[in-house]
Amino acid sequence: MKRQVTSSSRGRSCVRALGTGMLIAAVAISCGSGSEWGDRYGDGPAKQYEPCPDTIVLDGAFTGFERGCKEWNNKPVEGAYGVFQGDRIGNRLFLVNDWSPRTVALEPDMYHQYRMLCDGVQMEVRIYADNTVEVRRDGALDDQGYLGAAGFAASPYNSTPHAIFEFSMLIPEDLKECYVTVSAPDNGSGTTPEEALLTDPVGFRLKFDGTCNAHIWPMLIASSASKGHVGDLVTFTGINFNKTGTLSFVGGSATVPAKVLSWNDEEIAAFVPPIMGQTGVRVTNIIGTSNWLPFEVDCKPDCNGAYCGTDGCGGSCGTCQPGTTCDINRQCIPYVE
Repeated sequence: MKRQVTSSSRGRSCVRALGTGMLIAAVAISCGSGSEWGDRYGDGPAKQYEPCPDTIVLDGAFTGFERGCKEWNNKPVEGAYGVFQGDRIGNRLFLVNDWSPRTVALEPDMYHQYRMLCDGVQMEVRIYADNTVEVRRDGALDDQGYLGAAGFAASPYNSTPHAIFEFSMLIPEDLKECYVTVSAPDNGSGTTPEEALLTDPVGFRLKFDGTCNAHIWPMLIASSASKGHVGDLVTFTGINFNKTGTLSFVGGSATVPAKVLSWNDEEIAAFVPPIMGQTGVRVTNIIGTSNWLPFEVDCKPDCNGAYCGTDGCGGSCGTCQPGTTCDINRQCIPYVE
C-alpha cells in the first residue's frame, strides 16, 4: 500500500557497502560522520561540507545543502545515471538516489523504483511523485514502516534542478546483505510510469557485516523454473552478468558448471548439469560471484532404447533372460563363457 511520510530522526551512521558496475575493484567508502564528499565530475578536489543537524529529512531534497552542510554523511557511489548514498541508522536503512537524467518536473503518476533482494526476500519499492510509497515483498503488498519522498531540486552533484528520491525501511538486526537495482523517470515526454522509466545498468550491493567497502557483484534475481531434471534448459535473469562467465550448480561439496546456450548482461540460458537434490545456482565472472539462487534437481529416468541396466536414477530398465547378459549399451546379448 501507499504511505505518505516526511521525516525520521537519526543517530550515528555507517554505510556498510555499496557496489557499482562502473568499477572493477573495491573502493573505500567513508563511514561514520566524516564530512568529505567526492567530486563527481573530477574538476577539482573533493568538496567539504559541515554535517547538518543530526537528522535525515525525507523531503526529496538534500536538506541543508543551501546552508553549506550535508544531510547524508557518507561518500557517494556513482551509477550511470545517478548518484546513490545510504545510511544504516539503528534498525532503519536510508537510501537516496540523486537522479540527474530527469530535468523536467515530475508528473503525479511517475515513480522511482528500487528492486531489492535482501537475504533472499525479493522487494519492489515504488516512491511516487506525490510522496507516497508502495512496497511488495515476494509479490505481496506490504506495509512494514516504509518511508519515502520524491523531490525536484539541485544537489551537491548537479546544480540544475532534477529528480531526487529518498527512502527508508525497517531492517532486522541480523540482516546480512541487500542487492539493489534502480529505475526512475527519464527526461522523455512519457506520461505514464511505464513510458517514463529509465533503468540504471548499475547494480548495488549493501553488505551489513561491519565493513565499509564497495564492490561490484553480479546478481541473480529469478529463473524460469525452480526445479528440473538433468539436461533441462533453464533461463536465469538478473544484472551485471557481463558478457561471459560461469554458471554453476552447487550441492553439498560438489560444484558443477552448467553448459551455457546463451549469455548476456541480464539473462543466461543454460542446461541443468549432472547433480542431484537441493542445489544453489550462482554466477561467477571477472567481477565476482553472485548471490545463491535455490534450485532443485530431480532425476529423470532414461531407458530410451535400453532393455536392461540402470535408468540413471537408481532404477532398472529391465532384466535379461537366462543365457543373455547386459552389455555397456544396455542391450541383452548372448552370454559367452
